[in-house]
Amino acid sequence: MRISEADLILPALFVISENPGITTSILLQKLNQILKPTGEDAEILSGRSDTKFSQIVRNIRSHKTLENMEYVTYSSGESRRTGGNFNITAKGQVFLDNNQEIVDNLLLHGFPYDSVVGTIQKIAEAKTKGKQIKIVDENLVIREGRQRQRKSIAYERSDDVRKAAVDYYRLENGQIVCDICGFNFLDVYGERGRDYIEIHHEKPLSETEGEKRIAFLKEAVQSVKPVCANCHKMIHRKRDDMLSIADMKLLISNQKSE
Repeated sequence: MRISEADLILPALFVISENPGITTSILLQKLNQILKPTGEDAEILSGRSDTKFSQIVRNIRSHKTLENMEYVTYSSGESRRTGGNFNITAKGQVFLDNNQEIVDNLLLHGFPYDSVVGTIQKIAEAKTKGKQIKIVDENLVIREGRQRQRKSIAYERSDDVRKAAVDYYRLENGQIVCDICGFNFLDVYGERGRDYIEIHHEKPLSETEGEKRIAFLKEAVQSVKPVCANCHKMIHRKRDDMLSIADMKLLISNQKSE
């Protein structure tokens, strides 16, 4: 799935806001680390050292995409070697803040590249039709170092998915266990632990305004897995190195075999 300059506006602003004075080269490096391009976007251009993805990032600068929108300023470097520097403007920060829920959901969980790009494009398409996209993201509760207020409706959406997932993944004995390590809160904590589990999102979840709720929940539970707090924390411990469910199972298996 190809990404466009328009798709990179929010990711680029996020990186620039966290790294004032960033150069194009470092911006490209950090966007690569966050998004991890695959497929056609990861292909090397003929006769170039750039990938298709890196060329699009460089086009943001050469086309002055963010500057023309007055989202950033760009100061030229003293020489071609040192390059110039991006800094976010007040207008750019407002735009980023207004879309923080989307940024947090898409960029900070290590989701597969195609899923992130597809969701960005889905959001843009919905906006052109005058519809809103509602983000579902229970993962926010386990991330270190980033605190922000969330509307109660966002929590309610996430909790609805959690409840649906608990019902979906409940064992025949009525209990729910970690999909990775098998931890059972009921076994350890008794009634206080009954039905408790955290939900790991394997790809972004977004609900389009007007979408049938039951149909959305049936699809959503296919994209999440029940996990204990410890496994969930380990999955997300390193923002630039998120682990998949399969990775975690292998990690635990390797540790036990040592």
